[in-house]
Amino acid sequence: MLSLTAMSETTTDGAHEADDGGFDIGSSLGPYRLVRRIGRGGMGLVFEAVRADQGTRVAVKVLHTRVDGPVARERFLREGRAASRVRHPHAVEIFDSGVEGGVAWLAMEYLAGED
Repeated sequence: MLSLTAMSETTTDGAHEADDGGFDIGSSLGPYRLVRRIGRGGMGLVFEAVRADQGTRVAVKVLHTRVDGPVARERFLREGRAASRVRHPHAVEIFDSGVEGGVAWLAMEYLAGED
């Protein structure tokens, strides 16, 4: 079950920055259990997650609630469907997508690396 909470981030100058649409680590989106947040951008958050029934490690991208709406959600999911058809060594594979609790998400290949 997905649980949304308010999160805050500490910026480099020590101030706190609100991050609306925070997610509880350990909560689930579809069959994926969120393990830790690994990224954040203008459109969404990315979490390391595990597919509970297979134990497969994936990255799950969620659309920020502050940009979410019917048009943004459909565009996000449409881009996920388009990207899922791309097969190339330099493209991340998209495995799954959905909407749960009003939150649009994409599950994709997890790539370990640096920022």
